[in-house]
Amino acid sequence: FATCVCRRSENVLQPLLLHKNNLIREEALKSLHRTGGNDRGPLMMAVLPTVDDEFKLNIIEALGSIKYIEAVPALVDMLKERPKVSTAPRIELEEKICTILGKIGSDSALPALKEISHSKSFFLLGKYPEKVRKAATKALMAIELKQADDARQARR
Repeated sequence: FATCVCRRSENVLQPLLLHKNNLIREEALKSLHRTGGNDRGPLMMAVLPTVDDEFKLNIIEALGSIKYIEAVPALVDMLKERPKVSTAPRIELEEKICTILGKIGSDSALPALKEISHSKSFFLLGKYPEKVRKAATKALMAIELKQADDARQARR
């Protein structure tokens, strides 16, 4: 029965996540976060490419709060797909993605985060802004700390 409730909630919430009104979208995301169960991550990932950058930040934050590891490849891809000119909203998005990758804690994010934090040319598109590099460095440290904790737990 719980699965049925989640699936019905998903069907109701998906169009609301795509609504033009920001308040409706935000409330739908909050509802999904509270009641979506295992359907939360896939539903958020399904709408992520179609929403505006402002709402992307909210969805990315929600994915991080549930530590949705399946989001990592898409988030890394978003970092790779850089515009030629970085705008303030784009920088904010990249900074948020780095932070969330650290929160999720997946090893698969390490190569991209290392590349960004070392400020090298990333996929031939130039250097990342200082804010993004700092966020990447913090994310690296968070993942490395998680790895060390996991290794300690495994030895016990």
